[in-house]
Amino acid sequence: MQEKYQNLKIAQRWVLISSLAYVFLAMLKLVVGQMSHSATLLADASNNLTDILSSMAIIYDFISHAVHQMSITSTDIGKLKQLRLLQLL
Repeated sequence: MQEKYQNLKIAQRWVLISSLAYVFLAMLKLVVGQMSHSATLLADASNNLTDILSSMAIIYDFISHAVHQMSITSTDIGKLKQLRLLQLL
């Protein structure tokens, strides 16, 4: 059971890191696209924003899958809170 929690924590961390990278890229592309009047960069920035939404959907799926696969006890809920998985719901 501990291995499942650890795997969820690792997966969540990587999804959050990629989301932050997409936010940074989207903001950079928006600024540069506005300054250079580049429709291509603005379109690419909007594509990065949709990638962020996809990453958030993946996080939600991880959490809901974990909750449904376990027989939820107060101990399990405590462990999920420690992993900060329930704070995203």
